[in-house]
Amino acid sequence: MIRFQRTMQFRRGSHAMQWARELTDYVHTTHGGPRMALFRSRFGNISTIYWVGDFDSLTALDAWQQAVGADKGYREMIKKSFAFVIPGSVEDTILEAVP
Repeated sequence: MIRFQRTMQFRRGSHAMQWARELTDYVHTTHGGPRMALFRSRFGNISTIYWVGDFDSLTALDAWQQAVGADKGYREMIKKSFAFVIPGSVEDTILEAVP
């Protein structure tokens, strides 16, 4: 199993959480695949959100990323985030389950 996690930080006082929910729903509705779960920090840096999804293989993750990245609607939604995502805060982590 491969776990994909994307984190990003938002400026406070923005409508970022609503945007994150809309983006999550859009990706799931449009591309299916594993459902990306949306999390937020409960303690510590509460302006950080996390998307987490599990894939069968790196090949499956790569195919999903290629499809989502090529989606014009997805790219338009990402452009909206430029107003409230802290530059340099987006980070992707790919984890592999230990057998």
